[in-house]
Amino acid sequence: FYQVYWLDAGTGTYYIDFVGHEIRQGTLYFVAPYQVNYWKIDEDISGYVMLFAEELFHLIGLEHFLQKLDLFQVIGSISAISLANDNAKTVDSIVHLIAEEYAEAQQGYGEAIVGLLQFLLVWAQRFAVDSWQSQPKTARDHLTLQFLALLETNFKREHNPQWYAQELGVTAGYLTKTVREMMGVTAGALLRQRLIIEAKRWLAHSEWTVAQIAEYLHFADASYFGRFFKREVGVSPGQFRQDMF
Repeated sequence: FYQVYWLDAGTGTYYIDFVGHEIRQGTLYFVAPYQVNYWKIDEDISGYVMLFAEELFHLIGLEHFLQKLDLFQVIGSISAISLANDNAKTVDSIVHLIAEEYAEAQQGYGEAIVGLLQFLLVWAQRFAVDSWQSQPKTARDHLTLQFLALLETNFKREHNPQWYAQELGVTAGYLTKTVREMMGVTAGALLRQRLIIEAKRWLAHSEWTVAQIAEYLHFADASYFGRFFKREVGVSPGQFRQDMF
């Protein structure tokens, strides 16, 4: 399920794919399916959680609605939005309306909830990036978005930035330069980051051996995968798994 949290009390840290986000009043958190997420709570939290499947929006003809948002992307996502004053009141009103519709379950409540949830996500996207429309504004934007989409579908098998450049019809140097200008890191760094996120997910939430994870991610062997992981994370895969528990 996709998850959206709206917190109105509590302190601590909420980790989404191993990136910590401060828990604070008036914050929205966005979690995509299969993202590893967990809480380290200092003070008890309260608020609302909304769980929904992608197919929910198919019912109203929005098959690609969630993919157009920056809120649920694995790379370059907007996982947390802290709000204050009128903005917090706006979100609080929408969330309470969703809760009321769900609790009362009157005629048409399903359609009302989908409409309210869609509005909430659009509003959050607008607030975060000034426009919820994810149309590229420049050729560099377009190339970066194409790279991110290609990365998400091929990162397990294709580990060389040169392959992505060839698929996109540009040189590896140009792709690296463009992605660095748009996102602050190179295409190769994003590829390594995506591999590490996936590896951490399987280490944290499966009983697979390191060798099985290495094979799943198409590394030549477990030892090479182990060296790659330690270089990027600072500890071995086995030590990371131990530290998680």
